[in-house]
Amino acid sequence: MRLSLIRAPKYPDEHADIGTHRFKYSILPHKGPLSSETIRAGWEFNDRSKNLHLGVYRRNDVVSYKLNKELVSIRGDENLILSNIKRGEDDDDMDSEKTTIPKKFKGFQTIIIRIYEALGGKGKAVIKIAMPIKEVKKVNILENSIAEIEFDPKANEFKIDSRAFEISTYRVVLA
Repeated sequence: MRLSLIRAPKYPDEHADIGTHRFKYSILPHKGPLSSETIRAGWEFNDRSKNLHLGVYRRNDVVSYKLNKELVSIRGDENLILSNIKRGEDDDDMDSEKTTIPKKFKGFQTIIIRIYEALGGKGKAVIKIAMPIKEVKKVNILENSIAEIEFDPKANEFKIDSRAFEISTYRVVLA
């Protein structure tokens, strides 16, 4: 077994990959096929949010993502991984010095949630938001609306279904 991480192309940048490189790797012995535990261990090993003080906590069947307080939690099938949480690009209070594109969400804040199915099967989960929800839409990678998602306004949560290896993105407009 060997590990090769650096490639040294000469074109288009003849100085690419020159210098000192640091990396971490880990080997996780496990029995049987790839499982949600293996996927989660790899995700946690690579998690860069530690630098942002974003905590990932698992209690029973609920995975919570915290930034000062619990912001988003997911409960359901373990093959669904919540990989990204960010502010929406169309919020009017986001930095817009470099673009003249009009903002769509004046007076509201949105969060974008990206989830992927990691093991090649179908998955179902419930996403809970720690703040009141005004609207939820499934969006594409450019944050353009694809479909309206029903949500429970009293519980501030919505249900998702995922196909094998699907990457799903949702825009949550906060009330």
